[in-house]
Amino acid sequence: MESRITIADIAQHVGLSTATVSMALNSVHKSRIPEATIERVQQAARHLGYVPNLTARNLRTGTTSTVGFVSSGVTVTRFASQMIRGILDTADEHSFSVLMMEVDRSPDGMARALSGLRSRAVEGFAVGLMSPRLVSLPHLTSGLPGVIINGQADGWHSIMPDEEDAGRRAIAYLRAHGHRRVALIGRYPTEPAPEVSICIGARLRGIDAGCAASGVQIVDEAPGEAWESPLGFEGANAILDRLDRSGAAAIVAANDRIAMGVYQALCDRNLRVPDDMSVLSFDDEPLANMMRPPVTTLHLPYLEMGALGMEFLVDCARSHGRAQKNADNQSSQSEPHSEPTLVHVPIVERDSVRTIG
Repeated sequence: MESRITIADIAQHVGLSTATVSMALNSVHKSRIPEATIERVQQAARHLGYVPNLTARNLRTGTTSTVGFVSSGVTVTRFASQMIRGILDTADEHSFSVLMMEVDRSPDGMARALSGLRSRAVEGFAVGLMSPRLVSLPHLTSGLPGVIINGQADGWHSIMPDEEDAGRRAIAYLRAHGHRRVALIGRYPTEPAPEVSICIGARLRGIDAGCAASGVQIVDEAPGEAWESPLGFEGANAILDRLDRSGAAAIVAANDRIAMGVYQALCDRNLRVPDDMSVLSFDDEPLANMMRPPVTTLHLPYLEMGALGMEFLVDCARSHGRAQKNADNQSSQSEPHSEPTLVHVPIVERDSVRTIG
């Protein structure tokens, strides 16, 4: 078995002290070392096949450069896989590793996951939710920096899609294409509790605000809480039956699955999108681009939320480590942020909205 290449081997190869080589390789006090020297050390390390001993480094620095990601539905949902990509790519940029755990909604699922992460000496954790809602984090999180992605928890910073702004811009988009009379499918009879959903109410409030700001009228509605294709199919048929009275020229579907049902109802009546009825929806699930024609929709920014969440977490973990070195008794809890970071929800313009007037 070949012996492991050490910092001493690199130092001998380049004719420098082990301290200088260590600083060049570990980003410590690099400002004191000429760039040419850093490059020479790094080239030598690559040439010799040097692999850092992370266990030794962690023991020396008291850090692990590892964070935990607790998923509630994200890792098992292809639609949201971009959140994981954003997390992993950003962690890699900062030379952090990520331990991932998937939990269900059982009362002790989150506690068990967080306990497991703590036992592995992570420096912080992110919680990612498929269904955006208010969650309660158990006391096991005390002392760990953390961030909630696509959800909220009291006392912890959260990264959320700006659903209210998305609703406003959806209506503004229709108005810019000449639409003044629209129908809406998917309004909840009463806004759900935050423990059920945070974003549904925000999305619908944004739609209403957009109408008030632009002069667009919601002239017909098909309410419903099951945001799936049957609601779109039944709701669209009801709206089409009343079309002579309402004069709606566009249907706003609360999500892409509803829009799929709308397409089916229009097809059954030999009506074409967008020639006979424009359709606009939300989420940008993979099915949105598979409809014919592809539906114009607002894209949930899972990639960006994952990246921003991990940036925040890495920064907190590093600040937490510095605080521990400076004050042994200082509280290690990350400073809570009262307001979530809202991430822009872009419109993906496809072929389902026509210009009228």
